[in-house]
Amino acid sequence: MIKVQNPSTEPCETFALASKTIAEKADRLRGTGKFYDERSAVSDFLDLLQQRCPDRVRTWQRGLNESRNGADLEMWFVANDRWVGFRIQAKLHQGNSDSYGHLDHPGGTGQQVENLLANTPKGLVAMHLFFAGLSAAETCGSLCICPAPCHYWAISIADSNVVQRLVRYETMGGKDVRPILKPLVCAFCCEPSGDVVDRAIAFSRAVAGRVPSVRRTPPRNALDLIRYGQPLRDQVKVGADAILVLGGSEEDLSARPEL
Repeated sequence: MIKVQNPSTEPCETFALASKTIAEKADRLRGTGKFYDERSAVSDFLDLLQQRCPDRVRTWQRGLNESRNGADLEMWFVANDRWVGFRIQAKLHQGNSDSYGHLDHPGGTGQQVENLLANTPKGLVAMHLFFAGLSAAETCGSLCICPAPCHYWAISIADSNVVQRLVRYETMGGKDVRPILKPLVCAFCCEPSGDVVDRAIAFSRAVAGRVPSVRRTPPRNALDLIRYGQPLRDQVKVGADAILVLGGSEEDLSARPEL
C-alpha cells in the first residue's frame, strides 16, 4: 500500500499524482528485482484515490473473478443520479521495451481479452488499463486529447476491441500499444467541461469511438458498496476483482434508500 499525505478532494490532481507515484514505485521495485504486478498496481491506484478523495471515491478489492470474466476492475462514474461504467483489464509494463507482454494471456475459456469482451455487460465499455514505469511513459509522445506531461502516461487506457485486434493479427508476445493509448487522467483534467459523467462519456468516445449507456439507477454492486462498504455475496460472483465508484460530489455517494 502507498500512503499519502494532505488528502485532496480534487480527483484531477489525485489521478495525476497516482500516475507519477505508481510509475516511480514500478521503476524502483523493478530495479531491486522485487515482484510487482498489475494487481498490485491496481491496489495502489485504488488506495491512493480512497485516501486522497474520501468524499468522492468508494473502492473495494477482492481478487476472485478475473479468470471467470477477464475483469480486474469495474469503474463507475456518478453525478446527479446519472451512472456510466467501464469494465477494465489491467496490464503492467515489464522492463524498458516499448511493448507489453502477456496481452495474449489465457483466461477463462480463451484469452483474457476475449473473456473480458464476452463478459462485459451491455451498456458498459470494455477497456484495457496500462501501468508503466517512467522510463516507458516518457516514450509515449503527445497522443492525448489534451497536453499531458510524461508521467501522466504511466496510467493509460485503450479500447479492448483494438487490443484484441493486436493480439489476433500481430506477432504474439509483446505488443507496442503506444499508438492506441490515452492517459486516464485526461478523463478528469481535460476538455470538455462538465461533470464526471460528461467527462467519462467524452473520454470513452475519444478512446473507443463508443460510449457507455447512462443509467438512472445505480448498479447493484456499486449501490451495495456505497451502503455497506462492499458488494453483497451474490454480486461478488458476477462482478470484477475490484470496484471504483467516483462521484461528482459528496452527495452523489451519500447513502441511498432501498430501491
